[in-house]
Amino acid sequence: MEFWSQSYYRCMKFMSYTLGVWPYQSNKEAFLYRCLAAMGFFGTVTPQFLALRHYINDMPLVIESLSVFLIDLTFVCDGITYFLNWEKMKAILNKVRENWETFPPDKQGREILHQYSNQGQTLAVLYSAGCLTTGVVFTSKSLQLKLVYKLLKINATIPQFYMPLEYPMIDVDKYYYLIMITIEMSIIILIMMIISYDLFFFLCAQHVCGLFAASGCYIQHTPEDDNAYNHLKIFIQVHNRAIEFTKLLDNTFLWNNMVLLGVSAINISIIGLQMARHLDRIGESVQFGLFVFTVLSRFFVICFFAQRVIDHSRSIEMSLGSLQWYNIPLKAQNLVQLAILRSQTASTLGAGKTLVLSFELFVTATKASASYFTVLLAMQ
Repeated sequence: MEFWSQSYYRCMKFMSYTLGVWPYQSNKEAFLYRCLAAMGFFGTVTPQFLALRHYINDMPLVIESLSVFLIDLTFVCDGITYFLNWEKMKAILNKVRENWETFPPDKQGREILHQYSNQGQTLAVLYSAGCLTTGVVFTSKSLQLKLVYKLLKINATIPQFYMPLEYPMIDVDKYYYLIMITIEMSIIILIMMIISYDLFFFLCAQHVCGLFAASGCYIQHTPEDDNAYNHLKIFIQVHNRAIEFTKLLDNTFLWNNMVLLGVSAINISIIGLQMARHLDRIGESVQFGLFVFTVLSRFFVICFFAQRVIDHSRSIEMSLGSLQWYNIPLKAQNLVQLAILRSQTASTLGAGKTLVLSFELFVTATKASASYFTVLLAMQ
């Protein structure tokens, strides 16, 4: 079976392949899928901007629409990250396959990678399903109300779309359901781009954690005879692979993570404001609550995996500290000293040049979002 067809990576490969951003697909296929993705993106963004011209002076409506435009911006940033770092992302995937081949199939290190990859795959499926469901539910709320009102024979005026959209030279009432199908297809494409980026990041971060865990396993099973030196040499090789892989991953996603941080903080504030303005309407409050939960969850999960990388890299120093180094040969003890020096600096994934993705950053960004929300609410 082809390596990337394993269940661990199947979801990520499908998302990336469908959008034309899978590094191993042919140029012709990539171009075709990218054109389809671009058509889907502009199919939803163009009506948004055409409508924006008419309500640009209506500030409450502009603020309400801003959250959707920020999601569009996320799509653009993720796409730019793919195209600017095409070779780096291919190098990352090559490293993943090489790291798997480092461990013999019958060794515990390979089993640990299986365990961590399986955890990542489970979260990838749940995350993808959650994001797609939220996107479809949020953008189809007008259609849902139309169908319910039609079924209950209620005569009421409701918005045609999830936000102001304009389709010039098209009879919206006549082709409403066809337009809604087009909108939902475009939204799915937009969300799939965001998901494919996130899955790439999640699974690679989980792979790093597996490498650090395998390194710790080597330390725990260090023999106390002359084989200790060769055993620790293998540990150092695996540990170096984990450190270098983390640096490559960090260098690839550094600036996009910075944009994600800013967009998430602003978006949470804006959606929270929308939810506060619609507290008298339970249906809309629930929808906006689900939306803000999804945006918050996305940033949390990214910080969660980054924090796991930090914790797993720090665990190496603890494992070395608990090693009974005084029972192994002097030559092997020298390797332990070098390994301790190397493991004192934790491996991290950053957002920009100054910020480190972690639970601490998540809490700080959430507090900042709450502050922005308070200011916006006071301005109403």
